[in-house]
Amino acid sequence: MINEELKNRDLDVLWHPCTQMKDHEKLPLTPIKKGYGVYLEDFEGNKYIDAISSWWVNIFGHSNDYINEAVKNQLDTLEHVIFAGFTHEGAVRLSERLCKLTKLDKVFYADNGSSAVEVALKMSYHYHKNRGKEKTIFLSLTNSYHGETIGALSVGDVSLYKETYSPLLIANIQTPVPKDQSLQSATEALRSLEEMLKQKASTISALIVEPLIQGAGYMHMYHPEFLRGARELTLKYDVHLIVADGLEHEEKNRVKIYDVGKLDGRLNRIFKTTKNITLSSSSSIRARSSFFNCVICFCVSSPI
Repeated sequence: MINEELKNRDLDVLWHPCTQMKDHEKLPLTPIKKGYGVYLEDFEGNKYIDAISSWWVNIFGHSNDYINEAVKNQLDTLEHVIFAGFTHEGAVRLSERLCKLTKLDKVFYADNGSSAVEVALKMSYHYHKNRGKEKTIFLSLTNSYHGETIGALSVGDVSLYKETYSPLLIANIQTPVPKDQSLQSATEALRSLEEMLKQKASTISALIVEPLIQGAGYMHMYHPEFLRGARELTLKYDVHLIVADGLEHEEKNRVKIYDVGKLDGRLNRIFKTTKNITLSSSSSIRARSSFFNCVICFCVSSPI
């Protein structure tokens, strides 16, 4: 097979994500035959450096011998089992490790990053409802992005993705993201956040943020003090904090998990991380039994 043949077959039957397909009339697809390490190779032997880890998923490289062996061994033992009413050792082992790492208590599994956001939003709303409070609005940062499903799209603020679907979206409002990485900008954004919470906390279920960096928002970064301040304000005003981490720089995942842990161990926190812990391509959302400390993980690339 040659590159041109696969490109033509693809365009006959496929639509690609985050893609205007009309562009491929002039901008050709790149057919890939195999991958190893940081390299991808097409059908004619041309090599490409996979500099974005195939959408930030393949952080340990393609065809990693250790990961491949673990996946093959798992397939020979158990490829899948329904998780309602059943359990298996891999899920328990990974959950134990997550609990130890993050100092939180429980894990709930979903199947992708957007779904993990959906679970977090529903958990937050349901918690308040169980306490007799109808809090139907979610608060997010300007310039934020949290996924493509309806709930996740609702709490984002990139018009390119959400404007077309605005009639379908759930109630959401924005508070300003710090304009840069300075402490002054973080302080100013916290003042705006507190003013918003003073006015509307009785109707706001949760604040959802991307920690420190907004990936789809042109890699916009802000000072860690904003996260710490947001943690204190959400506690003060009885609003959940959802820390939605897409791991745009995955090599710092461990640092980022520990940084979130420093927000403190009190209730009312959700932490979502994505894309680099394998458990049958699942996601997890963690919740403290007295509710509410959570971690949500869309997990696809490293062995259990």
